[in-house]
Amino acid sequence: AVVSTQSTGVLKKLARYNGVTLPKIGDLQRGDSSSNLLTQLRDLIKHPTLLLETLGQMYLWFFVGMAYYAFNFGWGSIIPDPYLGYITAMIGEITAYTLFIPVVSKLGRRFSMVTMFILAAIAVFTALCQTTVSGDWTVGSISCLLGIVCVDTTA
Repeated sequence: AVVSTQSTGVLKKLARYNGVTLPKIGDLQRGDSSSNLLTQLRDLIKHPTLLLETLGQMYLWFFVGMAYYAFNFGWGSIIPDPYLGYITAMIGEITAYTLFIPVVSKLGRRFSMVTMFILAAIAVFTALCQTTVSGDWTVGSISCLLGIVCVDTTA
């Protein structure tokens, strides 16, 4: 009851601040979770576009999660010095997060995301190549670093 009273007070303050009238608290109903789930499943079946977008998002998030952990797992074996590996991964992630905002505002969200997904897919396949480039760096370690940048920008 205490949480409900506190929640009601916050809702009333927000309604007053925004200049809207809040319906009576008794009018707000808590939906039954089982009927809510059935309603959502019916909506997916009834609207094929919603179903297609949902399945697409599920696939993309699975790929993003899988690629992120694939690129980040085992920097100690990708580069012989684990500290150097994790520091370069950190620098790659910070670079990705800071540079992607202006890129999205310049090129658009859809084009930027599709480009990064394609580059991440290319990085997955080139990460298998273990040809030495310079010192301890291989084509696989460089593509893992670039893959982290691409995957971080899509997340």
